Amino acid sequence: MIDKIKSNARDLRRNLTLQERKLWRYLRSRRFSDFKFRRQHPVGSYILDFACCSARVVVELDGGQHDLAVAYDSRRTSWLESQGWTVLRFWNNEIDCNEETVLENIRQGLNRPSHRHERVRGCMSLFVAGVTIFAQYGPLAPLGRGLG
Repeated sequence: MIDKIKSNARDLRRNLTLQERKLWRYLRSRRFSDFKFRRQHPVGSYILDFACCSARVVVELDGGQHDLAVAYDSRRTSWLESQGWTVLRFWNNEIDCNEETVLENIRQGLNRPSHRHERVRGCMSLFVAGVTIFAQYGPLAPLGRGLG
């Protein structure tokens, strides 16, 4: 199952929608307030459109098909929130018509007081036998300090 999710994520990264490509221009390479985002990032049995692991913020872009998947999206959002993620959802047409507003809402989500001091080096999730295991890499020790 893990290999299938990873394979699907790779395929989705290669085939971003127009709106995902537009947003990715701002989020990639720490261009957005120095937060690192991953695109089409697997967490548990889900693939997140954009994830900032250090702030535990997910950005989801929804097209017209999501009108039909309200229950699925609700379950997915509830599960992600139970794992400590904040989910920010936007419609594709919001990227097309109100790009600056979307970016400001993402910035506010990233800079909420609960996220400001939780910046870590990275994160990883692993889905094993129906259980999601999160590992976070802490910041490196300053030079000349620590054990050794």
